[in-house]
Amino acid sequence: MKDKGIFVYGTLRKGSYNAPLLAGAESWPAETEGKLFLHKATKAFPVFVNDGVNGVKGDFYPDVSLEQIYDIVQMELAVGYYLDRVKVKIDTGLQTKFVTPVADAWVFAWKQKDGVGAPIASGDWLNVGLIAAGKPSSRGLLTTRGYYD
Repeated sequence: MKDKGIFVYGTLRKGSYNAPLLAGAESWPAETEGKLFLHKATKAFPVFVNDGVNGVKGDFYPDVSLEQIYDIVQMELAVGYYLDRVKVKIDTGLQTKFVTPVADAWVFAWKQKDGVGAPIASGDWLNVGLIAAGKPSSRGLLTTRGYYD
């Protein structure tokens, strides 16, 4: 995978229960265009629609290990996501030797017409409540090495 930078907007964000999958990777707060909705059936995680309209808040990880990417993909597939990876522009608001203010990143985007529930108007999953409180799902965190709480 040539570009390993990813943008996360849901349960992988710092402060949320799947964030340990990205432990040790450097990140910055970021925002991209799109819309966030609650998953219609479970309301337990957000779905991202890449429509280029509103601001979606998240974290940008410019360099994620291949093991971390593998674990994330396995987690997403295990919970029944119907996702695709797409490129989006990320505005980190930072200008350093290593980070430009706008970068390309991979994001898991919802590509089905069904499954989209109520919109998350703020574009910020951490404002939803349960996740912001760090309450894990009943199955805990999923990695390639199994579930743990």
